[in-house]
Amino acid sequence: RYVQRFWLRRHVAPIAKNCSQMFVIVEKEKEDTDQRFGTDSVILTKGIDFTNRTFEPVNITTPIKFVYTGSMVIGRDKTLALLADAINKVNSDGNVKAELYIYSQTQPSDEILSRINVGASHYCGRVGRDEVIDIQMNAHVVVFAEALSGKEANAAKLSFSTKITDYLSNGKCILAIGKDYIAPIDYFTRNDSALVACDVDSIAIRVQEIIEKPSLINEYGSKAFECARRNHDKHVIAERFVRVMKKAAR
Repeated sequence: RYVQRFWLRRHVAPIAKNCSQMFVIVEKEKEDTDQRFGTDSVILTKGIDFTNRTFEPVNITTPIKFVYTGSMVIGRDKTLALLADAINKVNSDGNVKAELYIYSQTQPSDEILSRINVGASHYCGRVGRDEVIDIQMNAHVVVFAEALSGKEANAAKLSFSTKITDYLSNGKCILAIGKDYIAPIDYFTRNDSALVACDVDSIAIRVQEIIEKPSLINEYGSKAFECARRNHDKHVIAERFVRVMKKAAR
């Protein structure tokens, strides 16, 4: 991965230096690209059709269901283990207040499995795409996780998963875990569109906050939906793309 990134930058840099504008996917990448190459980058992300789409509050019941769907590579497995530890800790009095369900095609190590498939944390393995959508929609809180330590913590420094757009546009309360300087966490923070945890202690704090104040689930679900409508409306994205292409053609 790091070798591929090195060669990509080496070949893209000469092209970028001769461009006045480039397409990027998120604010942090725009700032980095413009500073590095002197461009005026344009943000172009996955567009969502908001026709007949409205925010739908979830029915909050106990225990609160946290759900993660996706890969557990590049240190995400360790982050999810920390979340599982935090959830099992708040349930340590015997009263199950929260549960974590992890759906992933990644087979965890025995050490990680022993932490994410115990108590109120459940490793559920692989599920089909259609099932994933239903699972996410039935969650109280969807989890976005990146590594918190080592080189792995930098893997998502300038990335932006389409999964984020889906979470936002579906009006889901998001628990986002990762270092504060990576693009996804920076995006959530700028837009106040997720509950963010940037270190181990913050994970436990966020879980406790949600349990003690479950109204945060619909509050941040609504914030997520409005963030998506501001930043990811497909008509706005399409118009932006056409405008830049017309300018380039001239």
